[in-house]
Amino acid sequence: VDMIYTHVIDELKKIDESNLDITATFAMIKRSYIRYLDNKINDMNITSGEVPFLFVLNEHDKITQKELSDSLRTSEGLTTRVLKSIEEKGYVTREVDEKNKRRKIITITPKGQESATKIKKYQKEWENEVFEFLTDNEFKEFKSILKNSLIKSIEMEK
Repeated sequence: VDMIYTHVIDELKKIDESNLDITATFAMIKRSYIRYLDNKINDMNITSGEVPFLFVLNEHDKITQKELSDSLRTSEGLTTRVLKSIEEKGYVTREVDEKNKRRKIITITPKGQESATKIKKYQKEWENEVFEFLTDNEFKEFKSILKNSLIKSIEMEK
């Protein structure tokens, strides 16, 4: 069996790893993580799609909307919509850049910082639980493999 498009654990256990569809597996893991995260944050008035924006802003406060878009590799239109939403919810503020009136500077609020920290904790709990079968060294190596795969994947886009 090599069909990954199932959530039936007994079926997943039967998959022959030598035929495993890696891209489909990544997609399934991501969807499962999103469902987990949505369940954890549903009382925070934020969506899983808004979380990456909070994370970037928590790391790089006072950046422009374009820098945020570039960092997340999203369109400026999507970034505008997400920023409008998280600004209305009190997670960020947008102010006109005094040096260039056409640009907006995005700043994360204390509520946004607190939420980002809480969500990072949920993310860490998920990682620890999902990868509990790996030793610390195996987990470190796995993360290295993922990072190098991401770099290679981005290089192949060009």
